Amino acid sequence: MAPVSSLPPDFEIVQLAGPILIAYLADWALFATLTFQLYLYYLAFPNDRLFTKCLVYGVYSIQLVPIILSTVDAFRMLAYGYGNVSALTQVDFAWFTVPFTIGLVAFIVQSFYVFRIFVLSKSRIIPAFI
Repeated sequence: MAPVSSLPPDFEIVQLAGPILIAYLADWALFATLTFQLYLYYLAFPNDRLFTKCLVYGVYSIQLVPIILSTVDAFRMLAYGYGNVSALTQVDFAWFTVPFTIGLVAFIVQSFYVFRIFVLSKSRIIPAFI
């Protein structure tokens, strides 16, 4: 981004900081929804197999890492970098944590679905196509 001195005189930092703040708040809202779903799972399925419980809690733990790192990014941008436009344009952890965790969680969940289809169909052919 251009240095602060070369910004237009009518530029307001809110144009950059506002959408970033809303995105981080939406991230926390979705994580709160995931936490509530985890709590409902805990209440509704106390007799699930240990493997399934570990898978559910493991996926939740994996999702906990990017929310913590994105909060660190948000604090750095919006608190430490308050009023500094260059702080709003830096990307610290998001470039790595978001694609990595999305890929890892998708792989784990899809593998579980294939395993369940294998168990229910008792065939190796159907899961092979999935």
